[in-house]
Amino acid sequence: MNKKTLRRSAAILFALATLALTGCAAIDDLVNRQVTHTYDNKDDFGADASVDAGWIPSDATEITLRTPAENAGDVAVILLVSTSDLPESCLEAERQSSPLLSIDGAPEVYEPKNSRIQVCDDWTVMKAANGWFGWTPNDGD
Repeated sequence: MNKKTLRRSAAILFALATLALTGCAAIDDLVNRQVTHTYDNKDDFGADASVDAGWIPSDATEITLRTPAENAGDVAVILLVSTSDLPESCLEAERQSSPLLSIDGAPEVYEPKNSRIQVCDDWTVMKAANGWFGWTPNDGD
């Protein structure tokens, strides 16, 4: 094996190792042209996120935001950990929409027990195992 082949093999192995270390979410993002960001708390989310989600409780942690790579402001899903209720401005309703993106750990929106949701401005929000799961747009069409 010559030096050129050895360097090329090393570069390929390095690239594969890097992909393996970044996890499945990064590979999924690349393949599906999505962007996933995580935030430690609501303050971090508010300072850096590409979407406005005023419904996020103040005690929210482990916030995961996923958006399409090319149009981050119109379509999004958020999964977070929280023990707080949603703001009073959120209104209970029958689910009229479903998320356009998926996110690991999100509840199954088509289960009958999940037909009642909260409408928080442009977001549909439902209870998740340890907090809340929301998506936008929430257009019933």
